[in-house]
Amino acid sequence: MTTRPAARFRLEVAAACLLLIGALPLPSRAQDWHAAIKAGQTFTEIADGTGSSRRRIQHMIRLAFLAPDIVEEILRGEQPPGLTSHWLKTHELPACWEAQRQLIATL
Repeated sequence: MTTRPAARFRLEVAAACLLLIGALPLPSRAQDWHAAIKAGQTFTEIADGTGSSRRRIQHMIRLAFLAPDIVEEILRGEQPPGLTSHWLKTHELPACWEAQRQLIATL
């Protein structure tokens, strides 16, 4: 069974957020990546050691820092039409949640 792009996007965001903040009890790669970043490893070093791409690690970690209400909108499928997986991969988000909200409201 193939997952539709919108559903896959919601699952990707949810998994990134839950895994990286430790809300799921998985000894997941994402948790390990987050710990490695906090310990000073680079994305390239993590990618080389895990068999994942540097871009994938960067993408997953960025998603973990979305404002909680933005994540909830995505999970409900109520995000602005312009907020797509592609957009998130190709644009930087501000660290400030309010700035994220303002930016995403323009999409």
